[in-house]
Amino acid sequence: MLILARRPDEKLTIYTPDGDYIQILITEARQGLVRLGIEAPPDYVVLRDELVDTDDD
Repeated sequence: MLILARRPDEKLTIYTPDGDYIQILITEARQGLVRLGIEAPPDYVVLRDELVDTDDD
């Protein structure tokens, strides 16, 4: 796991093996809350973790 400190308006870029990239923008950070903007190619699905069906039950 990579842990980074970022300030609002700073970005992270993740490059994929097929040459695409995903950008994550920190839009706001305050007491226990971080707002993110995520820009990804249209064929990528971006979901909050609680919406991912893991079939662990």
